[in-house]
Amino acid sequence: MRRMLKTGLIIAALLAGAVAAYGYFNREEPEKVTVIKPSRLSVEESVTATGKVEASRTVLVTAEPGARIAAVHFREQQYVRKGDLLATIDDTEVVGQLSQHRANLALAESNLANAQVNVQRLRRLYEKGFAARQDVEIFHHEAGEATLHVEPEGGDDAEQNGPDPE
Repeated sequence: MRRMLKTGLIIAALLAGAVAAYGYFNREEPEKVTVIKPSRLSVEESVTATGKVEASRTVLVTAEPGARIAAVHFREQQYVRKGDLLATIDDTEVVGQLSQHRANLALAESNLANAQVNVQRLRRLYEKGFAARQDVEIFHHEAGEATLHVEPEGGDDAEQNGPDPE
C-alpha cells in the first residue's frame, strides 16, 4: 500500500514537472515594436504596374417593378457622391393616382361634414321630442364612420368617434 502511494506521488511530481516545462518552453514572446516620432515628409516613391482595376463594391440600382425611368443623370463609369440624383422615374401614373386620392379625400370630407350636420339637426329635434333617440344614435354612428375615412390612422380617439349624441 505504501509502495503504491510513493509510486503515485512520484508520477504526479513528474507530470507536474512536465506541464511546467511545457509552459516555460512554449510561451510566446511579445512582438517588438519600433516607435518613431511622427513628422511630415514627402514620399517620392512610385509603383508602376500593369493589370486590371476592379471596383471593391458594386451597387445595383433598380426601380420599382412596373416603374419606368424617365431620365438618367449620370454616365456609365462616372463617379457619383452620396445624395446625387441618379435617375428620374416617370411619375405620370403616380400623379394620376394622387389626384384620384385627393378627390376621394374631398368626397370623404364632404360626407363627414354632411353627417355632422345631420347629427346636430337630429340632436336638436330629439331635444324637442320630434326625433327618436335611435335615429340620433344611427346618425352619430355614421358620422363616426365618415370620420374614420377622413382621419389618418392613429388620430385622436375623440375625433374619430365623432360628436357625442348626448
